[in-house]
Amino acid sequence: MKQRRPAIIRQIRQFLRPLTFPAPIGIGALGGRGSRIAFPRSITNPQRIFIGSGTCIKHFSVINAIRSHGGRTYEPCLKIGDDVYIGGGAFIMCANYIEIRDGCVISEQVYLADCMHGLKPDHGLIMEQELECKGPVILGRSCFLGMRVSVLPNVELGDFCVVGAHSVVNRSFPAYSMIAGVPARLIKHYDPSDNQWKTV
Repeated sequence: MKQRRPAIIRQIRQFLRPLTFPAPIGIGALGGRGSRIAFPRSITNPQRIFIGSGTCIKHFSVINAIRSHGGRTYEPCLKIGDDVYIGGGAFIMCANYIEIRDGCVISEQVYLADCMHGLKPDHGLIMEQELECKGPVILGRSCFLGMRVSVLPNVELGDFCVVGAHSVVNRSFPAYSMIAGVPARLIKHYDPSDNQWKTV
């Protein structure tokens, strides 16, 4: 009986998962193999959000695919790949294009945005101005973002980049970069020839 218990527990969890982590109504895609977005959560325009298999988005996440703001319409596309982990309290704001590729690990309270509020003094209230979309945000495969990292518009990180906690990333970096700071700068680069992170 003891040998069968783990299998029974797995079956119960598999049965309960859709009840505990139901897919947002109308989401563009939510892959199988355990993909889930935990409650509580806030999601706008889920039809513009596409999530792969084996991906977990933890509690208190805010995911905004913005279709209209300040009198202007947008065509957002938010793609999250397979086997991605996004920690609690993440804030993702997409009015253009954000892609998080397979295997990324995003720690708690991370901020990703491909747009910014308009800040023109002669255009009225900030919250009523058009958003400025300055370029997409793309995270390559298996990137790691530490706690409370901010990634600003028009940034692409290559595969296997590591971003230190509390960093503000305002420009792109190639694959195998370790970056940190405000604004983020390159501090190490991975050398696959000897499997070592090397200070630059």
